[in-house]
Amino acid sequence: FPSHDIRFVYKTSISVTGNLSQAEKQDMVTGLQNQLDDSLKTRIVSYAGIQKVLSNPPVFDTINISRSKKSMAVLLNLQGYFYPVIKDTFRIDTIKDRQQASISFQVFPGKQTHVDSVGYSLRTPALQQMAIENSSNGLVRKDDPYSEQTISNEVDRLVSIFRNNGYFKVSRNDIYAEVDTVVAALIDPTLD
Repeated sequence: FPSHDIRFVYKTSISVTGNLSQAEKQDMVTGLQNQLDDSLKTRIVSYAGIQKVLSNPPVFDTINISRSKKSMAVLLNLQGYFYPVIKDTFRIDTIKDRQQASISFQVFPGKQTHVDSVGYSLRTPALQQMAIENSSNGLVRKDDPYSEQTISNEVDRLVSIFRNNGYFKVSRNDIYAEVDTVVAALIDPTLD
C-alpha cells in the first residue's frame, strides 16, 4: 500500500474545446493521451471483468504536468495548430488516508493552419518535370489542413516517383519541404 505522505496519480483526463466535430475531438484526445508523461498515466487492471483495480499508481509531481503540456503542444503544432492553449488543474483528495491526485487538461487547439498553395522547385529539370506531371496525385493540396506527416509522406511519394524513373540515388535527404513564412503578418490564426 502507498505511503500516507506521498501523493499518487489516480486519474488523468483531457478535454478538447473548439470548433471541431465530436469525432475530431475524440481523435485529438486519443492523440493527446499518448503525449502524457508516463508518470501521469494510470493503469487499471480488471479481475474477472468485474472488479477494476488501479495498479501501481505513479507518484504525483507537477513537473510531469509541464512535460506533458509541452509534448501535447508539439503534437498540435505538427497538426497545424500553432497557437494552442493547454490549461491544467489538479485536485488532491484524501481517501482512506491516501492522497490521490486527479489531473485535468483542457485543450483549446485554436485555428488550424491550412495549405494556401503548393509548388515544386527542383534544380534538376527532369525531376521538376516529373514532380509537376505527378502533382495531381500529390498528398499536399490547397485548403487541406497543415500536417507535417502529410508533407513527409509527399516527400516519400516524390522520392518513389524519381526512383521508379531511374533516379536511384535520389533520397529523402535530397528533398526538403519549405513552409513559406515570408509574410509572417499574414499567418494570423484569427484571420479567415
